[in-house]
Amino acid sequence: MQPVTGVKMWWKRLSSCDIGTVIVMTTKQKIMIAIGMLALFSFLFVIAFGDRGAVDLYQLHLKKVRLNGLSFEVEKKNTALYRNIQRLKNDPEYMEDIARTELGMVGKDELVYQFRKKE
Repeated sequence: MQPVTGVKMWWKRLSSCDIGTVIVMTTKQKIMIAIGMLALFSFLFVIAFGDRGAVDLYQLHLKKVRLNGLSFEVEKKNTALYRNIQRLKNDPEYMEDIARTELGMVGKDELVYQFRKKE
């Protein structure tokens, strides 16, 4: 029979123990477990807080939601401007209304009355 070493020895010790048995570990085993736990927590820290980690992913998600809302608003404004341009090109009454209200123009046969303000 071959001698049991390394992981096999550790597993054999663990499997042969009763539930109430105390497992005695050597200093080397304690150091290896501590190094393993340190490595595990280091990986978890990098996954959570590192570049392209969970926090960065959440911030990118919030930015995407904000930009989608902004894009929707820009699309609405663009559609309104397109309709306004089409009306200016094709609707003479609308063009006349804009000329009167925004530019202060009057028709050929119209008279303009300007009243003085009382001082």
